[in-house]
Amino acid sequence: MGNSKVNLESLEKVMMEGMRLSREQTVSKFGLAKALPDKEEGTVASQAITEVDLFNQETFLTRLYKEFPNIEVSVEERVDDPTEVQQRFYNNQGKSELCITLDALDGSYSYKHGIRKDYGIIGSVIKRKKGQEGEFISGIMYFPTDDFFLLANNNGLFEINGEKQTKLEKKATMNTQRKEYSAVFTHDSKRLGVEANIYVRDIYSLNQMLLQLIKGEIPGFLTSNGHIYDHLVGPWMASIWGADVCYASGEPFGSVPFGDSIIDGKRKPPRDNRGLLIVGDKTHSMFNQYMKK
Repeated sequence: MGNSKVNLESLEKVMMEGMRLSREQTVSKFGLAKALPDKEEGTVASQAITEVDLFNQETFLTRLYKEFPNIEVSVEERVDDPTEVQQRFYNNQGKSELCITLDALDGSYSYKHGIRKDYGIIGSVIKRKKGQEGEFISGIMYFPTDDFFLLANNNGLFEINGEKQTKLEKKATMNTQRKEYSAVFTHDSKRLGVEANIYVRDIYSLNQMLLQLIKGEIPGFLTSNGHIYDHLVGPWMASIWGADVCYASGEPFGSVPFGDSIIDGKRKPPRDNRGLLIVGDKTHSMFNQYMKK
């Protein structure tokens, strides 16, 4: 397979360039973006997809293809009707040791309705371990409004703002005013498997989650059965920062699916089906309360 000699730093640089190329368009359409026709029977996520999601994805893939045309990708939009450059990447399936994931606009609902400005773009690099099993080696979050990045790799978690790069490290304890962990506003008790009164549904994007966790504004985060390109990238980046991350079942957080699957002729971006994932601090009073007894 190819990609064995890809320089990760160069790849990260191109990914960040691809994200930032759409900044002007993204920022200018905040709260104004035109929604696309709903193809998924009225889910909150499908109703929130806008023209900006598609523009950001195409802009990113076009930039990536110029430097890394032989890599595999797993993206959120136009899976069933890929663009030309998207299809070129899809033709690499099974031939690459690296897979790039992209959520072209995480927090689409908040973005579309002009609720919060900490929406963003999420990308990751997954290295194949064996078969369709992989592991994250890089995660990138871009915040268009304030024009900065969070970058995670084996060297740590960094904030990149222009030419300035700052390493972010978790303090010994995570003290917040609130005990309850946060979750995405669409994640109800049935999906998470926890009682409604012991968590707060106040998160609109994984960008928001990680940023608030780092700032100490929330004690932790819960997610369950989400896609790889957002709901697993965020927790992995948090783990690089120093947060404790594990499944409620006790299963450690580690391997992730590598690339899309083709089922009955249809492409399916991978999801994590291992149940409730807890992100926070094991010494916090709520962490063990979320674990299955």
